Amino acid sequence: MALLLERRGREIIITEEVVKAAAGNQDNGKKVMALLLEQRGDEITITEEAVKAAAGNEWNGQQILQLLFDRRREEAAASVTEMTLLTAATCGQDGVLDLVSRQDGLIPANDEHRRIAKFYNAAKAGNALCVEQLIQEGAKPDLRNASGVTPLWIAAEEGHDAVVRILAQRLDVDVNSLSIAGRSPLFWPSNYGYEKVVAILLEADADPSLVDENGDTAVIVARKNGHESIAKVLQKFQHLAKDENS
Repeated sequence: MALLLERRGREIIITEEVVKAAAGNQDNGKKVMALLLEQRGDEITITEEAVKAAAGNEWNGQQILQLLFDRRREEAAASVTEMTLLTAATCGQDGVLDLVSRQDGLIPANDEHRRIAKFYNAAKAGNALCVEQLIQEGAKPDLRNASGVTPLWIAAEEGHDAVVRILAQRLDVDVNSLSIAGRSPLFWPSNYGYEKVVAILLEADADPSLVDENGDTAVIVARKNGHESIAKVLQKFQHLAKDENS
């Protein structure tokens, strides 16, 4: 988008979706947002949805939100709501929670927001002891974030079998919860070849037949990436599921 702005300038119509896309840009969102504000600032409205997109950006959301506070303080502050904090928390964005809490007149993050963020980050980092402790303290183990990602999903993507085992065995955790791209917790471990994680998820009744937005299944991506043993196990479970339902 930064390149488009530099090359096509005024040809691009600045809509809320464009601003949201910049706020959620994982690679160079701060640069894109700065360009938008500098070149097309008179056409930009900072909305609650744009602020939420920044709050849920795990890569540079804090920097983008800081930029919005610096350049468009009144609009950005007015767009911060309880949902902004929940969005940041479910994406593990402690920095965003800290930033919002430091702003005069805004809703500060509370203990629940901090617990949600800590739980997500523990799952992502593979900290099984922390995950267990937070569950004992009442943490909700299956909250979906703005990308449709849950703690189980992110732990599975990162290959953390100990955390996956803890979460997949729980009745209050959906092992087939889909991201906004239509990918279940089984998708990325199949893609990367994490055999232990795949086995744990299948034991917990994960569905290997789910199809993502590109038409791919766990079997397809396992095979594409040379993980034939995983692909065969997944296919076996698919056939067993079909036999049970027939």
